[in-house]
Amino acid sequence: MEIKSEKMCANELRKVALILTRLSEIGWDVSGYGFADVNPNSGNTYVWLEDYAVTPYISLSGDDEINYNFSCSNCGEEWDVSEENARKEIYPKRCKHCKHEC
Repeated sequence: MEIKSEKMCANELRKVALILTRLSEIGWDVSGYGFADVNPNSGNTYVWLEDYAVTPYISLSGDDEINYNFSCSNCGEEWDVSEENARKEIYPKRCKHCKHEC
């Protein structure tokens, strides 16, 4: 996994560390292909991992709550799922928007 730290401030690097620590605690393997970065549009700090359909992130809002975002591979519609569902890999089987089997 690559951490794209070139443009990250200290607080964003701290958030990456929080996310990686939590992922380790819930049993995710972060050794595969992926990266940590900051979304230039939202300011969210996130970790994307190829082996997981959910992307954990911490928003720019000021708190350190880790959220888990699911994205439909067909239409790109996104919504958050609970950590419990992310941990158990219980994701929606059908997109709410395009009805695609995910």
